[in-house]
Amino acid sequence: MSLTQLVLLILSLSVALNLALSFRILRLLREPPVAQDPLPVTPGELLTPVRGRTLEGSPILLNHQGRASALLFLSSQCPKCREKLPELTALTGLLEPAGLDLWLVSNEGQGRLNRFLADTPLAPLTLRVGVKAYKKLNPSLSSPFYLFVDHEGRLQAGGTVGDPDWQSFLDQMGQIRLELAASA
Repeated sequence: MSLTQLVLLILSLSVALNLALSFRILRLLREPPVAQDPLPVTPGELLTPVRGRTLEGSPILLNHQGRASALLFLSSQCPKCREKLPELTALTGLLEPAGLDLWLVSNEGQGRLNRFLADTPLAPLTLRVGVKAYKKLNPSLSSPFYLFVDHEGRLQAGGTVGDPDWQSFLDQMGQIRLELAASA
């Protein structure tokens, strides 16, 4: 093969690749992908029960019935998630008086989670689930993300940690802290 033929072959392949990419962009412009709804169900609907394991290995059926719960989706690779650990640690003593279960829901490996949660009391509140169950609860795979579920298992709210609903939750927990301090 001569040098001229090699150059023509490379140019032909470049033109073909350029055309393929251009047609793909046009197709995406005509039919944009549908944005993934971050919530697993509409607020007020029942959340699907999910099976998982604690970091100690105990099986858990998270059926969301009986007590209100806050489900948190954090990633060990997310700097914002790491910043939330002290805030969550401060909430642990208020959970029982508030009648609230708090679960950190993850599909990451046990070793990675143990390192991420080191020096916090959050490990016993962590539930490891499979990828399918994780996507069922957090379809957009967002983090730091939360779901608030009432005692009947109905979704009340969900969103990014730090949004107005999350701030309202922190205010409520602050009120409980003040009430506990006043009664002590």
